[in-house]
Amino acid sequence: MPWSESSRPAPDAVPTTPLPPPPAPLRWFFLGAFALSIAVSYGLALPLGVGAVLGYITEKRVSHLLDRLDKQGQPRWREGLTGAFILGALLLVFLPVGIAVYVALQDLIRLIARVDWAHATQWAERFGTPILDKLASLGVEVPVDQVRSKATELVAGSAGAVAGFVGAALSYTPEALFNAIITLLGWFVFATTGRETRDRVLPRIVPWPPILKILRETTAEVIESVIIANILVSAVQSLVCGIPLVLLGVPRALVWAVLSFFLSFVPIFGTLPITLGSALWCFSQGKTGGAIAMIVVAVVVGSVDNVLRPLFMRSSKAELSTLWLLVALTSGVSLFGVSGVILGPLAFSLFVAFSQALDEQEVASSSSSTEVPSMDVPSTEDPYAPDPGGEPPPPPA
Repeated sequence: MPWSESSRPAPDAVPTTPLPPPPAPLRWFFLGAFALSIAVSYGLALPLGVGAVLGYITEKRVSHLLDRLDKQGQPRWREGLTGAFILGALLLVFLPVGIAVYVALQDLIRLIARVDWAHATQWAERFGTPILDKLASLGVEVPVDQVRSKATELVAGSAGAVAGFVGAALSYTPEALFNAIITLLGWFVFATTGRETRDRVLPRIVPWPPILKILRETTAEVIESVIIANILVSAVQSLVCGIPLVLLGVPRALVWAVLSFFLSFVPIFGTLPITLGSALWCFSQGKTGGAIAMIVVAVVVGSVDNVLRPLFMRSSKAELSTLWLLVALTSGVSLFGVSGVILGPLAFSLFVAFSQALDEQEVASSSSSTEVPSMDVPSTEDPYAPDPGGEPPPPPA
């Protein structure tokens, strides 16, 4: 309908404030290219992630050494020291450990192949008969044949699972070699250019300095706490596994203890191949008590993992409780696999960090809104009253 004079809006009713300009197209293209790069490299997320974590650790050590040598800001020195650090770690740590792990896995396969499953069935019947008699006295009838078949399936299935895991690890050589190369390259690149890349890329992805500060501090703290917790838990698990192996006389017990240290980093399985393999070896040698002891050790090691890892990962800043750390670890691993060891606690820690930031912002805004501005109260004194200690002021002109 046509405008009437009464319905036509007044000129001052039209908004005069200009709308904010739309985001620059270049920024959207940058974000799109970044997301596409993440999607393309998703298949190599694990080796790249391991390289990034190792590079982050190396970067701090090399930066400290450059400060002491007064060579900070010189790329050639950083690259040379980083290369020397990585080469030393490979020769002194990773190469000997890799050889020990390979030898231990081969021993485990040979051990499983020598197990006498008929003897295993007899052992299960000998220890299961008193339990069945006790159940029968309570009115619970369990067929012996059914128990025998289930026990045989359980033992054979467990051994098959362990053998399959070990065999897959040994046959993983070509892909493992490629992933190792990606990890080494990522280690060097992130250690030499990681800080500059973060300083250049992160502000363009998160252009809000307070939020970016929380993200960087929380992520760095979670990564450090995960690394420290994993090393401590692995050391405890290796000790718990190694002492019974030595006492029971298991061949190459020290090699298996070293292997248990590194297998403890693997979620779900962990040191299970070591403990079950040792139990099978004790069982094949007629050491029934030793086999039972190693099964108990397997349960204890799993409990140590579930209890100590959340305790060691308790962050001084995020202040996650043991319950939520345990939930974050288990849920993160079930959703993201090995990378969930970091992503799970990081998600919960970011939630707590942002909640604390919101609390601080609300407190600051409430305190600023409750401040009463100072007002000058007019004085009731006569400015022209005589001074008790002197002459009265002159009257106004």
